[in-house]
Amino acid sequence: MIELIIAQDREGGRHGFVAKGHANYACREEDDIICAAVTALAAQAIGAVQDLTDVAMTYWTEPGDIGLRLTERKTESAAELEKVDLLLAALEIGCRQIELSYNTDAAKYVEVRVEESAT
Repeated sequence: MIELIIAQDREGGRHGFVAKGHANYACREEDDIICAAVTALAAQAIGAVQDLTDVAMTYWTEPGDIGLRLTERKTESAAELEKVDLLLAALEIGCRQIELSYNTDAAKYVEVRVEESAT
């Protein structure tokens, strides 16, 4: 199962994410449409934050592990943090739609959670 964890501050502002694991939806990993969809959404979020904001960030992409975190969040402008929040909200919405479309009582392929994080 893929776990997508969105990090947010106490005020509800999203500032990072990590997606770990494999959905195991298909017999062969390279044919897994759920893994491909979540990875595409996560990669798009990373690219959007990188290209559409001026925030300092770090990201990683490894098989079964992709994520992003802001490195200078406390010194970023409110306007830039709002952009990041919006872009990560789009990631959350897209992955929740996958969660609703593919998870069943018998099989859970993706789980989306939002967790409070100070960093």
